Amino acid sequence: MTDEIPPSRSSAPPSPPELDARLDRVLRLFTRLSLICLAAGLAGALVWPGALAARVLLHTGIILLLASPGSRLVVIVAVHGHKRQWAIVVMAAVTLAIMMSSLVAGLLVLLVR
Repeated sequence: MTDEIPPSRSSAPPSPPELDARLDRVLRLFTRLSLICLAAGLAGALVWPGALAARVLLHTGIILLLASPGSRLVVIVAVHGHKRQWAIVVMAAVTLAIMMSSLVAGLLVLLVR
């Protein structure tokens, strides 16, 4: 009789630590930049109501917050592409393409108006 532990039968393998660290850095960066822009824009809007700079900062903060899921997908594609895990790369790239195409479609609708 051996004292070996049988392998886990979970469907998903644990995430590698380097991927977690990279994703953590990217998400923290986008969150911090978004927070700085939103705080500065809110302060500017309170001090100078209607100021263009305040509106630009508020919009930039919102755009950065909305762009964080896309940046996460870019990191996933890069890391798994380097490891040649093509199924994950394809799924993440298709998801990113869908997000980008919906962004382009939304911008085109705004431009046509």
